[in-house]
Amino acid sequence: MSVIENEGCNPEFRITDDTRLATEPIVEFAIGLASAVLTAAAFVGILLSVGGAITIPLGGGISIPDYMVIAALVLGNRVDSDADDQPDANAPRRREERRRG
Repeated sequence: MSVIENEGCNPEFRITDDTRLATEPIVEFAIGLASAVLTAAAFVGILLSVGGAITIPLGGGISIPDYMVIAALVLGNRVDSDADDQPDANAPRRREERRRG
């Protein structure tokens, strides 16, 4: 029991613990970022190979290459902006603060 109680007071233990606490979030962020970039690259690669081009019959015909990638980006931005339009519980309080301030 005395070994476990003294372990927290050991300077090497504190240094090791502080180092772990400082580096763990950075490593998790880097792994998450790498995962997101690789997933996006694979997704875009698949859309590029599957999508092809679309021709819109206006005048002489307008050809849009890789239209699925463009559609995915537009749809993704639209979904994100729709999520921002959702009401939140703090909106009335913020409006009142703006009116006062």
